[in-house]
Amino acid sequence: MCVCACACACACVCVCKALLENIVLAIENGGRRLPLTSELGYTREQAEAIQRLKNAKDDYQRLGLPYDASRLGLVLSPTYS
Repeated sequence: MCVCACACACACVCVCKALLENIVLAIENGGRRLPLTSELGYTREQAEAIQRLKNAKDDYQRLGLPYDASRLGLVLSPTYS
């Protein structure tokens, strides 16, 4: 029996199956993170940049700035929204 708290049993089974498959892959890979792969045509560098942006905790990390950078530097950055 699945311990997921979702309303649809079919979706719960799919999620649990995917989770277990990923656990098995991680064990088979010696606990190391699997390399990023993409079927959307992204290069490895692009996929890593996307992951870095998604995992960033704040704007400083997203922009690659040190925490002692001034706010003016953040505002003037061409990638700042």
